Amino acid sequence: MNTKYTGVKGTRDFIGKDLRKRNYLLITLKSCFESFNFQELQTPSFEKLETLIGKYGDEETNLMYKIISSGEKVKKADIQALKDGDLTNFSNSISDKGLRYDLTIPLSRFVRDQKNFLRTPFKRYQIQNVWRAERPQKGRFREFLQCDIDTIGKSSYHNVVESILLCDMVFHKLGFKKLKLRINDVGILYTFGMNLGLSTTIDLTVSPQSSYQDFASLLDKKDKIGLDKIIEKLDGPPFVDDSPVGNDARGLKSVIYYLTLKGTPQEKLNDISEYVDPSWGGVGQLEKVFSALSKVKLKVLDIDLDFCLARGLNYYTGIIMEISSPDEMPIGSIVGGGRYDDLVNKGDKNTSGFGISFGFDRIKLIMDELNLFPESTNNPNSFLFLNFGEELSHEILKYITELRYSGIVCELYPNDIKMKKQLDYANDKKFDFVILFGLDEHKKNEFTIKDMNTGKQKSHNLSKIVDEIKKLS
Repeated sequence: MNTKYTGVKGTRDFIGKDLRKRNYLLITLKSCFESFNFQELQTPSFEKLETLIGKYGDEETNLMYKIISSGEKVKKADIQALKDGDLTNFSNSISDKGLRYDLTIPLSRFVRDQKNFLRTPFKRYQIQNVWRAERPQKGRFREFLQCDIDTIGKSSYHNVVESILLCDMVFHKLGFKKLKLRINDVGILYTFGMNLGLSTTIDLTVSPQSSYQDFASLLDKKDKIGLDKIIEKLDGPPFVDDSPVGNDARGLKSVIYYLTLKGTPQEKLNDISEYVDPSWGGVGQLEKVFSALSKVKLKVLDIDLDFCLARGLNYYTGIIMEISSPDEMPIGSIVGGGRYDDLVNKGDKNTSGFGISFGFDRIKLIMDELNLFPESTNNPNSFLFLNFGEELSHEILKYITELRYSGIVCELYPNDIKMKKQLDYANDKKFDFVILFGLDEHKKNEFTIKDMNTGKQKSHNLSKIVDEIKKLS
């Protein structure tokens, strides 16, 4: 049997047990989402390119799959751009649509389209495939399932609290014991940047400078290179030079102090509250989040206020959060998200959003490795009815139908061929039991059950066929 995958690299086929596990995970996620009154949204697999372009960074834009225009539109191709090696403008000239890169931009477009009809807060969840033209590697695919929840409306710390409680419920129901949730605020990162002379404003709607982007990206590598290495890199260009930078004497020394700060989330927050610009309200929002969560006993999540957490710098404008994979299988984050103010309508405070995304494939991989899937995701006992000719197969069909309506997996072999070949099929397909109703059984008004695992078989009166099979299912 040829098992070589001939599909497109970075894509996958799913069947059988693997697909049942994915469906179990999907059902669990949907059940939790809907218990928090999120409603499902589905959007087209592709959007207008004008909807997608400019919403991400250059790197993300280059990873978009663009759909080549057909017919007369192809004549508008910018051949000069192609000759000049400007592949981005060339591809844009022959394409006006693209496959969705994530689920947030389609959500933003939907909210804008429906703004006169949607009541806020609008709570939606979306579970659909997205496409990215990345280099395929283990755990990284070109087509994968993304699972998002978002709340659109006036900004509220309750949206953060609800998202954390939802995550705790999801992972508790999936059988996880302990996971770390790291939380931070973009305003704290900007404050660090200001005191290193890397950012010049606390206005989170202004695109950050490249040196600040480098700084935030460095912080986000803490899990990979360690905090000591980060501090070593911070004490040199482009972050520190011979001239004094930052706000009075705080500079690098104060940044390092807070990056290495120990304690509970509340203790860390108390310490940094005087350091951060009071015109920014992030400390107050975090204070309310921690206060609310102190009234609830989380079952799985252990919360850490981590000043190194940096994500989504091109669009997040407030609290950000991330859940890491368990210590037994450290493969990175499995949930991430944050607050965004300008993705839907720039400057409209009524369309602020807070959303998180679940790493579906990583979660499934971890559950496989840690044996967290319940036995119910394994094959239910299955029964193959051997075919002993037209008349006998017709007679047995009524029992097969009754068993199927009872939820029992049954199959009638479609052809009257040698019994050995039918039994070989049963072995290949891993049927648990085979049902024989041949001429000998018909004369005695009996049927025979053969256990394919032990080889033992036993005969019963035909009137008991449904009851006996149900006992084994």
